[in-house]
Amino acid sequence: SGTTDTYFSSALSGPFNKAWKELTGTTYSHNPVSLTSEQIGLLPTIILVLTGMDGDPVGDEPIGEPDDVPNYAGNTDLSDNPRDVVIAIPAAHYMEYDPDTKKYVPRFYTQESSGSVLGANTMMGHDVFFDVARGRVGFAESNCDYASLILSEGGSISKPPKAPVQTVSTKIEVPEKVPEEQDEAGVTETHEDGGDSNPTP
Repeated sequence: SGTTDTYFSSALSGPFNKAWKELTGTTYSHNPVSLTSEQIGLLPTIILVLTGMDGDPVGDEPIGEPDDVPNYAGNTDLSDNPRDVVIAIPAAHYMEYDPDTKKYVPRFYTQESSGSVLGANTMMGHDVFFDVARGRVGFAESNCDYASLILSEGGSISKPPKAPVQTVSTKIEVPEKVPEEQDEAGVTETHEDGGDSNPTP
């Protein structure tokens, strides 16, 4: 995906809007709305059912009964094929908060003339594998536990990471022997008796 939002064909607009109206009692729109976190939690979860891979196994498919494998439809009324893939998009993912207006805007669209785009708000909470060689996409629920990852690496979630220390390396050539001070007239040494050695002619 190259976008944060999710787009579906306009052919789904009618059934989607009808289901939304039945579940919430409101008309689905993309107008900004003021909601509390509790109200966000009461909004419907959008369920997508993707057709499972139709072909011989290649060895990396989940092992076990479909009812026991996360993201499989299993023996439910969601699909006739228990190995179809189910993706759940909670309201916390498709409702985008605007800190400037302090309002939420739905980012799930059913207005495309053709085709669909699964945006980042659909992929959130999943590991997504693009199997280009076989022309398929794999989904698996992910932990996305960033805090545990940071702590496991010795970091802290309460302090910002330290900025790297900038160092400058300099190299100074020091001669092995420092020559004695000389003036243009020569070298003058003073002895205890007041005499000079190497007097200047």
